[in-house]
Amino acid sequence: MKLLSILIYIIILFLILFINVNNSQDQEEDIIAEEEPNGIPINLNVILIGFDGNGAFEYNLPPETLNDLLVETYPIHYVHSIFDSNYLKPYNKDDDEDNEDNSGKNGDNNDDIEKDSIGKRLISHYDLKYNVVSSNRISLDLYEQLLQINMKPIESTTAKHDSETHLVAIEVLESYFDNEISKIKPMSSNNNNNSDRDYSIIFINPSKERILAGRALNNNDKTQLSEFKYQYSKNGQITSPCWIGSSRFIVVDLSAGPLRYGTTLHKSSDEYYSEGSIGHDSIPRLIEFFLKDGYTGTSIQGASPIEIISHMSSLVISSIKNVFLQDCKFNYIPLFQKILIPILIFKDSSDINVQKDLLDIELIKRQAKKVFPFSTVEFIFAEHSIHEHKHISMAFSKSIKSHSSFEMNPTNGKFYSVRKNYLDSKELLLSLKQEDDILASGLIGDDVSQIPISLKVSNNKNRNSPSQKSKILPVYIFTLTSSPNNDNNSNNTNTNTNNSNLLLDKYHSYASNQDAIVVLMSNHTYNSTFYKGNLPVQVNSLYSGTRNIIAGLGSSQGLLGPTLHYSESHNRLVNNFLWSFGSSPWNLFHGRSNDVSNAFTGGSGDISQIFIDAIIRNTIITSIQSSEHNLNLALNEITKFSSKYLIDSLGFEIEDISLNKGNFIIDRLYHTPPSKLPILKSIVQRLHNDLEQITNEITNQIKSIPSYLNSKELTSSQKDKISQDLIMVATQVVGFLDYVHKEISNVETQLLCCAITHGNSNKSGGFFGNNLNIIVVVVAIIITAIVIKIANEQISNDKKPLLINRNRNRSKVNTN
Repeated sequence: MKLLSILIYIIILFLILFINVNNSQDQEEDIIAEEEPNGIPINLNVILIGFDGNGAFEYNLPPETLNDLLVETYPIHYVHSIFDSNYLKPYNKDDDEDNEDNSGKNGDNNDDIEKDSIGKRLISHYDLKYNVVSSNRISLDLYEQLLQINMKPIESTTAKHDSETHLVAIEVLESYFDNEISKIKPMSSNNNNNSDRDYSIIFINPSKERILAGRALNNNDKTQLSEFKYQYSKNGQITSPCWIGSSRFIVVDLSAGPLRYGTTLHKSSDEYYSEGSIGHDSIPRLIEFFLKDGYTGTSIQGASPIEIISHMSSLVISSIKNVFLQDCKFNYIPLFQKILIPILIFKDSSDINVQKDLLDIELIKRQAKKVFPFSTVEFIFAEHSIHEHKHISMAFSKSIKSHSSFEMNPTNGKFYSVRKNYLDSKELLLSLKQEDDILASGLIGDDVSQIPISLKVSNNKNRNSPSQKSKILPVYIFTLTSSPNNDNNSNNTNTNTNNSNLLLDKYHSYASNQDAIVVLMSNHTYNSTFYKGNLPVQVNSLYSGTRNIIAGLGSSQGLLGPTLHYSESHNRLVNNFLWSFGSSPWNLFHGRSNDVSNAFTGGSGDISQIFIDAIIRNTIITSIQSSEHNLNLALNEITKFSSKYLIDSLGFEIEDISLNKGNFIIDRLYHTPPSKLPILKSIVQRLHNDLEQITNEITNQIKSIPSYLNSKELTSSQKDKISQDLIMVATQVVGFLDYVHKEISNVETQLLCCAITHGNSNKSGGFFGNNLNIIVVVVAIIITAIVIKIANEQISNDKKPLLINRNRNRSKVNTN
């Protein structure tokens, strides 16, 4: 019994120790997470309007509760790069060949992103500082009044996406949100300096009862509360309750909608856009927790207050990953002083002027200046018949592929097998890039401005050099206006009919990489692979050229769009359509507009300031990272050289002594030190000193750059200063890498000569050193002969008993 009690005490003591060890490990992890250095501070305001008991269902959410949950759940955010940039070339020949082979992959767009491309963290991370505040009743009342005034009823004859009864244009609401954000700025900067960049996500919970009562009183609206359902709209298109503002904010309205939208594609691991569809419960539904007469619940989402607040926190984290601090498409965003964008239009008919009739040139120019914040942007335009340029038409025809997929009919929810033709953007862009006459043989034309001489002489061979001050980024537009407009997916083999059904990369109207952009404008109205509510999204790419050009320019600067982000747990890109709407040219749910004023954009063509900030941050971070990459290449070259000539097989430094007095026998056989060992040591020491010096200089130059990342707005002088500093740093690093490469190559050439002389010398190692190989061979031969002799004797001894037995048998026979 005594032994049993002792055993129990030992078990209890072991459990106590085990729990203490686990708790201490958790505390250490928390401390490490909090004290991780070199983070960029980002302040995120979470504004609650109608959550203090005055909004819908009189729901009350304490701001401190949500703030504590966010701080504990997601304090640090890491940004990843997806592809290796063609502008960042290593000196390793094998790596260089791999980059050339994969150059086409870097131009991937949409679903053709290679699964082998693994995201890598950028050198810096973001320290998130949350500021959850609750607005007063006055702000809520003002917003409800705005909804009452600007809400437009939908006619009964209009096709409805998701049983909506009213639409509210978000264009008239943005000034309200800007004003609400300005009110909380002093609160958000209590513990920070005024230069901290503020982003805001605004949760709204207006009362539908009060809104409908106000409309019944002022607008004689007779809509019943049980059927009252309002949605937002932009450019005449229905929009999700979650939308991105033109400045630095996102709106989530818990009373609007809800709206179902997503893709009709069957879920497949090969296509990112087959996942991420949004349902009625993708945003918190207070109606599920506060069930009232006249309402019916759709799911268990929001069945408790804990689920509501956790769901809201997950939306905040999702907005950080996909919108505010999104990943970078390339690991290097190069800086150029000048960007020339020739928009080359190839059309199959002369009946229409694409520039005047189908493109909003001024909008494209305005957005391009925002997308290239560190460069001077110039445009030239030209229209040509595709039939007059056989190389272009040949490249277009060769890139046509076909594929089969399972697509859902949003009306009945059933999947059907569909076979379609599409343009392979990788092959098309590669073919266009290989055509040397595209920019040289009159495609620009005499009636428009010509390419500046400074841009013509750009050296594209040394793409790693920051001295390249200008860049040509062509935009190829293929306009197929003469193709018949066919609303059905025809299997007709007629070329024109097939061309009218073409899309880029299976499902899209544009594709881009860092070198070029291609846009397809087809006079074909079709049901896309996306839906809103119960209706498919109808698209006519002939009227979405402006939006697609702007989206392509943004993608060439490393923007992934608000739907994709890299997931470390999944080790791949993950798609989520939640943030598709608002000031984003990557909106896949903007269909054909019947409004003549919206015919140019085919949806939203403006870019939110959130994406412009991402370009500025990623440009600075990847530029510094590329300099660090080149410094690591230089250090690896020096280390490799030292290991080859100055370190022995066991990791010790080779001394300048004769072979018969030191070192190990394997080094005597295979690692003969060169005769100029002191010179080698001095060269390595000098390179190390130079590396340390240039590292210190670069550190001093980039100290001021992180402060710009926290600036609210960058002035033109600040942009010029950043550009000059980054180019200077990159120039120094690339020059040093060239210097190290040439120095080591020259020394190795000299060592090759010296090694031959040293090997033939009769004075370098004495008799033993010069004849060591011969002695080893002779000893090996002697040992081999001895082993063979011993083996033969053993074999002969094994055979003797057999002979004796045979003799005995013979004697027995003779006796008989």
